[in-house]
Amino acid sequence: MSKIKQIQSLARNGLYYLTEHADDEAVAEAFDIYDVEHGILTGKVRRTWPRGGTYEVVGSRTIQNDKTRKDEFLGRRDL
Repeated sequence: MSKIKQIQSLARNGLYYLTEHADDEAVAEAFDIYDVEHGILTGKVRRTWPRGGTYEVVGSRTIQNDKTRKDEFLGRRDL
């Protein structure tokens, strides 16, 4: 199983934690926990730090919290 699939499986089961740094970054970008979880579940590993066993995962925000994407989605649906 790939590393991202392992990470996603852990996230689906609530078996993860955010570092203080990750939480600070999420708050600075106005992300909530749903954005973070959605990003993990839709994301890919962008960088790894083998020495610390940590990964940077990038994915998309939830539609509810991304006004631009929400407007695009609603616009397409209304056509």
